[in-house]
Amino acid sequence: MRRDELDGARQAVGSEAGAAEAGVNHGQIYQYFGTRQSLLRAAAADLVERRTAESDDHWDLPFRERRQAMFRHRVEEPELVRLEPLLALDGDDDFNPLPRFEQTRRSLERDLDSGALPEDADAVAAHVMTTAAQMGYAIFREAYARDTGIPLPELDERAAQAYARMVTGLTLASTEDTPVEEARAEGSPAWKPATGT
Repeated sequence: MRRDELDGARQAVGSEAGAAEAGVNHGQIYQYFGTRQSLLRAAAADLVERRTAESDDHWDLPFRERRQAMFRHRVEEPELVRLEPLLALDGDDDFNPLPRFEQTRRSLERDLDSGALPEDADAVAAHVMTTAAQMGYAIFREAYARDTGIPLPELDERAAQAYARMVTGLTLASTEDTPVEEARAEGSPAWKPATGT
């Protein structure tokens, strides 16, 4: 589904006029999808499938290239980025923010084995945090451009360069002198897992 189709589907969930505009009656939508969350989840799954089908070789790329490709994808094709927060904020227990994670895990294991990630890397955490950075930028990029006064194409390029440097940092082996190791040695809360509140 493209953005206009998704917008039509979302409208259809909310009103009979929206359903008519989408070419179906309001009851058919609920009969087929059941809930607004199910509709949004189906739209998100469709976008994930299309993206994956278009780039089957994605999983074979090394960590750095995979992450940078996903950053570009999220900036250039933000439909999925706009759907995922809706599902998360709706508290949808069936929402899966890491689709095809078993395939991702296999790629991460290969990254560790091949040296694309250092052997002491927390590959899953690196994947999660780079995904969070991609999502955050893609969601707020237009507002960031407005607030900074930087034209959006220029900001996208600068953000892509900063992101590439961040990802490159994750691919480097840590040393005793790195801030992460110093924080671990000092027991800094910056790296300790949360214990609940």
